[in-house]
Amino acid sequence: MKIEELHIVGFGKWTDVTFRFSNDFQIIAGPNEAGKTSLKAFIIGVFFGFPRGRRADQQLYEPRSGARYGGRVTIATQKGRFTIERLDRTQSMLTVRSLDSGLTMPDPEKWLQRLFAPLTEKDYCHIFSFDEAELDQVTNLTGDDFEQALLTYAKPQTQQFLSWADQHHQLGQQQFAQGKNGKRPLNMANKAYRALQEKQALASQQEGQYQNLLAKRLELEAMLAQLTDEETKLQEALHDKQSELADWPLYQDVSTKENASKELVVLPDENRRQAIQELEQEKRWLEKKAQEQQEALTSIQQELSDQNQVPPSESVIRDTMASLAAYQSEEERIVQSIAHAGHGFIHGLPQPLNQTEEKLLQKSARLPWTVAFLLLGASLLAALLWPGLEAGLLLVVSLALVGFFWQQKSKKRALLDRFAPLNQAAILAYQDRLRTIYREQSQLSLIDKQRQQALQALKKALLQSGRLDEATLAAWSDDQVQDWVKEELLDGRHTGKTGLNHRLQEALRQQAAIARQKEQLAERLQTQLAPYGLANIDDFYERINQQQKQEQLLVAQRMATKQLGQGRLATFSKLTDTLGQENVANHLQAQLGEYQNKLASLRQSKNQQQQLIADVSAQLTQLVEKGSLTSISQELANFESDLKEDYVHYLAQVLAVDVVKRAFVGKEDSLAHQVFEQAGAYLAQLTEGAYQRILLNDGSINIFDSAGQLFRAIELSSGTRDLLFLAIRLALSTSVHREEPLPLLIDDALVHLDHQRRQAALVLLQELATEQQVLFWTFDEGLLGPSGIRLT
Repeated sequence: MKIEELHIVGFGKWTDVTFRFSNDFQIIAGPNEAGKTSLKAFIIGVFFGFPRGRRADQQLYEPRSGARYGGRVTIATQKGRFTIERLDRTQSMLTVRSLDSGLTMPDPEKWLQRLFAPLTEKDYCHIFSFDEAELDQVTNLTGDDFEQALLTYAKPQTQQFLSWADQHHQLGQQQFAQGKNGKRPLNMANKAYRALQEKQALASQQEGQYQNLLAKRLELEAMLAQLTDEETKLQEALHDKQSELADWPLYQDVSTKENASKELVVLPDENRRQAIQELEQEKRWLEKKAQEQQEALTSIQQELSDQNQVPPSESVIRDTMASLAAYQSEEERIVQSIAHAGHGFIHGLPQPLNQTEEKLLQKSARLPWTVAFLLLGASLLAALLWPGLEAGLLLVVSLALVGFFWQQKSKKRALLDRFAPLNQAAILAYQDRLRTIYREQSQLSLIDKQRQQALQALKKALLQSGRLDEATLAAWSDDQVQDWVKEELLDGRHTGKTGLNHRLQEALRQQAAIARQKEQLAERLQTQLAPYGLANIDDFYERINQQQKQEQLLVAQRMATKQLGQGRLATFSKLTDTLGQENVANHLQAQLGEYQNKLASLRQSKNQQQQLIADVSAQLTQLVEKGSLTSISQELANFESDLKEDYVHYLAQVLAVDVVKRAFVGKEDSLAHQVFEQAGAYLAQLTEGAYQRILLNDGSINIFDSAGQLFRAIELSSGTRDLLFLAIRLALSTSVHREEPLPLLIDDALVHLDHQRRQAALVLLQELATEQQVLFWTFDEGLLGPSGIRLT
């Protein structure tokens, strides 16, 4: 027997919880108060009845949650799988149900008694269940008390088996004994059985007619079964044809989507798409900033236009100063950009590659050098073997080719040195950026020229307005002139419009900077879009929409294809090729009509056959009346079955006492010797061969070590005594031979053993679990494997 599952409705700390035991050696681990002992008590309670609380020290395990008391245990036996459910503590409701047949056992208590017979709850706990508390009680004994306790465990409860056999013997004798009413049950059953046999002989004359009708009905039923089989096949064919007709529009839709999805839409990769979208967001931000800057500039210009008393010369000075500020800002930006670009180069910012240099850098040097040296080697070999003009000429050409390649290599090395520390690939990738930097550098002279022109215009305006004379302008530097204009004309001491001029200059500078950023951004965006044939950002988003539509078509096509299946697709494809797509639907509809007509005709034939069977069955019913041959034969068969079962029970009950007595009477010592012999083998395994045998001699337990030295049980160390007790308990459980092996319940019985001996004991328990299930409760969660149960 194996315990597969526990479901606790309510028992101690456990409420509405299920435990599944998947292993023959099942470990259940948890700390103290985790409910380990409660699980063991629940199993024994379901098997033998819950505690009723007659003793003051008895643990009742009332549910703490207030749930209903009890639960069920699922077991697997040699006769099948069963659930044993016991609910309520004092007036328990017991139910045993077969999981294989679904039937409920009529007398569950009797069923359990037969399952464990002849063991009572006390016997089961004595043989198949032990725990730490029991180990403490035994190992704390001294002297002969310890030895007598071990002997008690070694000798089975023989009297329990004999009492059980006597009880069943008495029940068997009552079957033929005369009761209070003067009747003997089995004798009366024999007389009734003979009477039925005589009655059967009188009804045998109707047998011929009955058999003919029965044969005719069997023939008709066979024909009906054939018609039913044909009907089933025709219904399946009809259903398939209806399914094909329903799926045909879907196939047409799949074909349409397949054609529409063939035009692939090429999109940039994910990194390129992200870069384009970031540039587009930056573009929108710059446009917004440009609009805001234009609005601010318009407002400043409007304020300045309202100042009608501003002299024209002063307006020219302010405009010229604004232009100078813009030129200076642009010069500074270009200079910083050039300085930043040349910062990483060893020899400063290099000149961009020309077309010849770029081609030279792109060429691979390995192949030319290989060809040159091969040609040189061939020419040397030819000069040695065949001296002459041709060999010399070939040698000269080879040397010239080597010299040319050496010159190319030197030029390439010079290029790499010019761009150091960049490698060849980085140099080629950096050329676009480098050309942009040199284009900006070429603009510096133009900007400087424009700045000088603006300075001359500023000085001319200062002379014309009388702000400064020629001597002062000649003595001052350009920076002194600009500083004086800023302090005297634009700081607000000479005019209330100086602040507006400063704001105007700053607005113009920012507007120019935003315009440059927009131009650069447009170039970067076009660089990203051009490889994919996209003119602008609108084309990019249109391409994304096209791809999304194409992906939706592909998803819809895959879903429809999966719904149809490969078989249906092949069928439709073949029909389309044969009939043409426009004729397939009519062809399927015509086939469907044919199947429907065949099915209607078949069902009509089936109804006629069923009517014939009903007529024959009515004639058989007239013969099969009470007292007819068939009725009597059935009654006789049932009676014979019951009578055989009663005889089997009688023989089993009467002979039980003889079988049990032959097995046990006078053999207690023999059984004890068997227990000690098996315990010796277990002790040798547990002590790794330190102790080899256990013998029972004149009521004393003798233990022999590997050297043959004899020890009494009390002479052993406390750890070895624990192993001795464990070996005898395990030997007892394996020596009681039963048709149905019972599970072994062990609750923290290894707690006093050291690590090495505990491991040896666990190995032994795993070996025993191959023959009978072992449920092992422990506080050591380190023993849990993948299928262990952890209690919290």
